[in-house]
Amino acid sequence: MNASSPLVSFCMSTYKRPAQLKQQLENILSQEYKNIEIVVSDNDPESSGREVVESISDHRIKYFANPENLGMVKSFNKSVSRSSGD
Repeated sequence: MNASSPLVSFCMSTYKRPAQLKQQLENILSQEYKNIEIVVSDNDPESSGREVVESISDHRIKYFANPENLGMVKSFNKSVSRSSGD
């Protein structure tokens, strides 16, 4: 781990639930501890979560659009593999 790496990674998969994604991101970002990253794997080929992530505009959120619906487990595992937290 280097000095700029987050200690904690929140990893999630989303699929056509922008309201729930927005609420979850806001809940995580409201936490007192700030040395985090949030890795979002959008399982929607239409990238329905992109607009939510862009509207929040926080550098700690890393957004990835899966090219196809991988299913919840594979999409979540993609989030984990894309994370850099300790």
